[in-house]
Amino acid sequence: MGGGGSTAAMTKGLCLQPVLPGLEADYVHDVVYDYYGTRLALCTSRHRISIYSLPVDGDSSWTETARMDNAHSQPIWRLSWSHPDNGDLLASCSEDGTIRVWANPGRASAVSDDSAELPRRDMRKQLAMEGPCVDLRFAPVAYGCKIAACTSKGRARVWDCPNSLDLRYWENADLDSPGVPPDHSGLSAALDWMPPVPGDVAPSEDREVLAVAGRNGRLAIWVKTKSVRWMELASVEAHPIASGGVKDVAWCPNLCRPYEIIATCGAGAALWRVKFLGPDERRPSSNVGSARKDSALNCQVQQIIELVPTSSDLCPVWRCSWNLTGTNLSLCTDSEELQLWRLGETEDWVRDDEQATVVVLD
Repeated sequence: MGGGGSTAAMTKGLCLQPVLPGLEADYVHDVVYDYYGTRLALCTSRHRISIYSLPVDGDSSWTETARMDNAHSQPIWRLSWSHPDNGDLLASCSEDGTIRVWANPGRASAVSDDSAELPRRDMRKQLAMEGPCVDLRFAPVAYGCKIAACTSKGRARVWDCPNSLDLRYWENADLDSPGVPPDHSGLSAALDWMPPVPGDVAPSEDREVLAVAGRNGRLAIWVKTKSVRWMELASVEAHPIASGGVKDVAWCPNLCRPYEIIATCGAGAALWRVKFLGPDERRPSSNVGSARKDSALNCQVQQIIELVPTSSDLCPVWRCSWNLTGTNLSLCTDSEELQLWRLGETEDWVRDDEQATVVVLD
């Protein structure tokens, strides 16, 4: 969403939503809903975070209920809400190399009703990254109060708050490839936690999994267990580095599949099949993502379908996002089009006939 006196809305198959006020002269880098979908937060290139709420009285208009001007000293790239069980927390990351965790003050706002100033959330913790921080995600609630983040210099790190009631203390663990300095392992772009699978043979508290994608064009699967620290299980060439590499990654929700699906986008868009292997299962062949051979943990990564080719005029594809059941995928392209894909009746992925086009409203 850009400046120049215009904002964007989506039509053709999607409901036209009210335009959020106050964004006419700014660039919005991220928009995220909270767990219940009744609030959304956005961040901008002018160091601002705004929170909008949907009234419960039937009014369909979104109202700005909180704002943090100068939330960082440089442009803010990503936001993430925590699960309500870990508190009403919002995390932000910025070009200034920091992560900030924001919480409600827990008291009535001191701002008077006739004041033009909006309430401001409290910054409860600042975490330092080694370089511009380009993505962050709160972990699924089963993993505890954790934040995964990555920098444009190739560093990926997981921050763990043992007690979400006391946000002063955080522990961190780096995701490092053995023998490869982080600054040379490929520029990071995005990461995402694998959601816990109902009835998984490896309980969620015993295995945490991250997908880390980079502008070096690769998609990597990282895992941590109670007995094994973070290690890279497998990696695969996802999108060409010469065309910009990977810009976003998203795990598909899994209700009953025996394997996982990941969506990636950037220089094109694709779906990937991730199969976790037992210690006695056959190692992957040469046409799938490379895997570790020195560990009982292992997985295969193989492309399912290329949704948008690298040569397409739609590239780059900036974002990918799943619905709650993992049967629909949306892609945000560079050509003012929002592509919608769905799982067909024959288990193939088909593009919806009705596409959502970004329309500029003056």
